[in-house]
Amino acid sequence: MPRENRKRGKRKKNLVQDDFNEDPPIGLEDQPSPGEPSWIEQSHISEPLNLDAPFGLCDPDVKAYFRSVENQMKEWQELGIEGDDVAGEDQNLERRMFFSAALTEMQGKECLLATDPDCAVILERMVHSMDDLARRIFLNSLIGSIVELAKHRFGSHVLETLLESAAATINRETRGIFPAAQSLPQFAGQPTMSDLIGQLCQAGILQLGLFRTKFSPSLVNEKFASHVLQRLIVLLIPPLDVLQEKQNLRSKRSAGYKSKQGPLKSVFDAAPDVQQVERQTPSKFSSSAQGILRRIREKFSASEVRALAADKVACPTLRVLVALESALGWTNQQDSLMDYILVGMIRQNGTSPVSMSSESDYLATLLRDATASHLLETVIQHMPDDVFSQLWHIYFRGKLNRLAIHPVANFVVANAFERLNKNDFPAAVQEMDKVLAKSFKQHRIGPVTSLVKRAGAINTAEEEVVNEICASLGIDSNDPTGLIGRILEIGDVMGTAESSNGDVEPNTAEFHPSVQGALLLQSMLLLSSPHNEVVIKSFERMSKQAKVALAHDATSSRVIDAMLDSPVVTRKTKRSVIMAYIGQYEQLVNDRIGSRVGDRCWMNSDPYLKEKIARSLIPHQQSLASSYYGKFFAKKLQLSLLLRKPDEWRLAQIRSDEKKPQSEAAQNRNNDVVETPNVGNMVTRREGKEGGGVVPGFSSGAKRGSKRDRDDDDQEGKITETSDTTGLNTKRGKKRKREENLNEIDVLFSGVKENRFSKLVPPSSYSDPVTSGKQMEGKDSSVSDLDLVLRAIKSVPKNDSGRRRRKG
Repeated sequence: MPRENRKRGKRKKNLVQDDFNEDPPIGLEDQPSPGEPSWIEQSHISEPLNLDAPFGLCDPDVKAYFRSVENQMKEWQELGIEGDDVAGEDQNLERRMFFSAALTEMQGKECLLATDPDCAVILERMVHSMDDLARRIFLNSLIGSIVELAKHRFGSHVLETLLESAAATINRETRGIFPAAQSLPQFAGQPTMSDLIGQLCQAGILQLGLFRTKFSPSLVNEKFASHVLQRLIVLLIPPLDVLQEKQNLRSKRSAGYKSKQGPLKSVFDAAPDVQQVERQTPSKFSSSAQGILRRIREKFSASEVRALAADKVACPTLRVLVALESALGWTNQQDSLMDYILVGMIRQNGTSPVSMSSESDYLATLLRDATASHLLETVIQHMPDDVFSQLWHIYFRGKLNRLAIHPVANFVVANAFERLNKNDFPAAVQEMDKVLAKSFKQHRIGPVTSLVKRAGAINTAEEEVVNEICASLGIDSNDPTGLIGRILEIGDVMGTAESSNGDVEPNTAEFHPSVQGALLLQSMLLLSSPHNEVVIKSFERMSKQAKVALAHDATSSRVIDAMLDSPVVTRKTKRSVIMAYIGQYEQLVNDRIGSRVGDRCWMNSDPYLKEKIARSLIPHQQSLASSYYGKFFAKKLQLSLLLRKPDEWRLAQIRSDEKKPQSEAAQNRNNDVVETPNVGNMVTRREGKEGGGVVPGFSSGAKRGSKRDRDDDDQEGKITETSDTTGLNTKRGKKRKREENLNEIDVLFSGVKENRFSKLVPPSSYSDPVTSGKQMEGKDSSVSDLDLVLRAIKSVPKNDSGRRRRKG
């Protein structure tokens, strides 16, 4: 076909445009689409927030630097401070320079490092080594992001550690002790720790996350922030410090992870704080705690509070809030948190105290719930006496046969027993008589232990409790043979095979003592005499090998500790326990646990009993010296000194016994005449100003020498008189301390004196005739071979080079 007759179709436009060739018009993306109002703006799609790193990701180089800081701090914590004071100061200076560089590197990155998985634990370690000023600067840098950090997995742990260490800083600030660097111009405007904690409670930062919103839960039931709130409340009210012992504020997972990081302590040898009877806080802290509690009571209804009791996260926080209510004295108020939990029992008791409340299904559920039962235990501990009396008569009396053996309710029953008065206690003992055998069989002996403790505390029905325990175990209280073995095997999950007489000897392989049984025996030893002697009689009827096996176990050895430490056990009974191991001390101390029991027996012995223990171990001196654990016990005995100079050994033991606890020392100061044990030639002496501690019949090694020595003795006598008049426990302090620091070699050379010309002088030549005659009375005048050798050594001239030749 000719070209002129051809028809061409429509050309299609090229829709693909090169963006790099032509720029789009300015402002085209901001123009509204046709048909839409001009006030409608296009939504900008932003990147999603990383909840694991809300402040960004940490630089790898910064991570590596702080890992090196952690390694260096771990090494210093293991080494400690060694050497003398000068070396210690040099080491501290080096460490402070290194630590100051780390703090400088941390500035501006506090929130970033606190939310990093690797660096958060490093910050926790550094907080313990910070001084008061560094802690204040660190908390001030976090003050704007407290809520975000409290809700973060790792940041919450850093805040917990910082609030825990802030208690000591606030205590010093309240007493007017501030760091010296605060006087510098750059730190003049730095707020104190008390001001920073006040900002957390009052400035509205904490209020942003205190209550639940449409998008986030409250701090009360938040997974991580609830622990920070608990720590803050404990910081505000010092009486709540007991919660740190009874109830660990950290979660089990956090505590387990923290234990794997090693000891978290300061790397500096800072002097320990002065012990205070009670931690001091500013007066505004109480009002801050009241404000937190008041806001919670206003925002949470009664049904919401009861719902929080069954929440695994909110229940521990609610326990702290109930304790806070009790510390502030707000428990008896209507519409309190405790009133909500008790379903209006406090409100009804205030309006009509005589009438009884009806039984509530909610409280019956709390008794048997694994989570809410902990809250009910706290409520029972802090509730008023009249309200507890109603609670006991409604929910516990007549129902102990089921509650005492319940897997969960038995813990609540154990706490309820500790609140019983003398009127309700005998009825509870009589009711528990029917269920004791079943409780032992099912290993629910927590209520039994609480029953024994309460009987000893109020001195009521002690004999009935002991008889019921022995009868439930099939043992006669007059002949309690095998009682310790039977009680220690209760609660053994390994399972023990009982012998024909129902007793498992502790030295058998089947014996696995339980913690519950050991606690029951310790509580029985706290009963008044003679009700606690049933355990002592059972111990005396055990074989020697069984007694040693009892002391070698980490659990059952606590029973022996209770025998020696119990204030109601007589001194005669304690002596019989210590004498029971005579002849077995070599086997006793040759063990990790047994050596600790041996040390406790040694500390509770008088000089006469110590000598019997030491002389029983003289044939085993070599085996003890080669033992891994026994060598430490043998070092305390000083057997070589006992063999050479028994009088010196006895005098050393008497001086060690004079170091008694403060209570015993105060009691002894009221007596003018102190009777010492009748050992050797020892007699009763009267303590006075002239008493240098010399007992007639002993060679003290502190005789008069030159005039300079006499002047030193006079000065020490003046110091002794001053300390006696002030009533301190440093009687004859310097002189006794100098004599006690002598080792065995010093004691040997103490009887030999030399004059200024390095020639030996017998003691009678430089001593007072009257004093020396009394001190040497009863001793053999003949000189032993060892004394001759020592005198020969001392007679060697100090300068053996001879007379110098003249020059020239």
